[in-house]
This record gives sequence, structure tokens and C-alpha cells, in this order.
Amino acid sequence: MANVDDFHEIFPDSGQDVEFISDFVSRVGEKRATNILNRVWKNPVDKKLAQGIHGTLFFELDKKKVYYPTKKESEMSLGI
Repeated sequence: MANVDDFHEIFPDSGQDVEFISDFVSRVGEKRATNILNRVWKNPVDKKLAQGIHGTLFFELDKKKVYYPTKKESEMSLGI
């Protein structure tokens, strides 16, 4: 089962609520990332029933990095 430590490994910086899978895997290694994500995926949550979504992990969307330079959704840049 996923836990708070797993969340902090995916989103390590204070206030961080955005991460990209490529950065996560580069930081912790493929084996560690796989172990963490396997725990997360064992307990799917219906978003309609979730009490809160605390982070977004983007898969294969590195092109969106330009919009999240601080990896904080509240500081998202519209690129204008």
C-alpha cells in the first residue's frame, strides 16, 4: 500500500505538487520508481470519491514542463 513516504519520494520538494515521470525515474532510479508506483497502483481511487488530489504525476508529457518550472500547480506559467 502506498504511504506518505512514497508521496514524498514522488514530490520531494516543499510545496511541490507536480512531477514528471522522467524526472522521478531519473532521481530515484527505475527499480525504486517501479516499486513505489506498484504500491500506488494497487489501491486505485475513483477521483469522484477522493477527498483531495494532492499531486499530479505526468506520464509522457515532458512538453508540459515549460508550464510548471517550479513544479507547483499554483505557480503554473501560461507561457504568455
